[in-house]
Amino acid sequence: MQGAFKVGHPPPVHTRRPSEELHLINVKVREGEATLGGLMVELRDRAYSLFILMLALPFCTPLPMLGVSMPLGAVIGYLGVRLALGMEPKLPRRLRARPVPPRLLGSVLRAAERLLRWLERFMRPRFEMITLSWPGRAAIGGMIAASSLLLMLPLPIPTSNFFPAVTIVCLAAGLTENDGAVVIVGIAFFVLTLALFGAIAFFGTGIVESIWSGWFA
Repeated sequence: MQGAFKVGHPPPVHTRRPSEELHLINVKVREGEATLGGLMVELRDRAYSLFILMLALPFCTPLPMLGVSMPLGAVIGYLGVRLALGMEPKLPRRLRARPVPPRLLGSVLRAAERLLRWLERFMRPRFEMITLSWPGRAAIGGMIAASSLLLMLPLPIPTSNFFPAVTIVCLAAGLTENDGAVVIVGIAFFVLTLALFGAIAFFGTGIVESIWSGWFA
């Protein structure tokens, strides 16, 4: 994809903030049908960060979304692997041609735009070696891919989608503005996510249900 970040090349200079990019795309979506491939083209060099963020954002809720976590998690994981390998953001041909209902896409775009407008109050380029170096981007892609696998697990328990999704959103948001501090927050959530799923593997799903009922009983 033209304009995509490549290892060893200087990062592209953006004239618009991520929320502004999403707002302009949302205006275009209202005028006709969109496809996943067309959306990635519109996102250009921010295709990795913004596309992954939009896919993960609906899962940032305590309630699991079993019906859609597997297919969307697979797409997130695929893009995470490509990011880790330093490849351009690209979807398989069948997915690129897949239409997206304008109403659904508009809702996701508006939600992502609101989140980014809030985050942009605090985000700025810092600790850029984390987001611009090959090892840093490989680690971010690897954590996104690993979190997507956890997101895909069919666990009908509270927060089973929440922690992997928040991890992915933080990592992707940090990439949008080359903000290593936000990426570090994502790494912290990744550690919490691993601890949670490790506890589930060791003690069973009952431990999460016990904690959940203890908090809100």
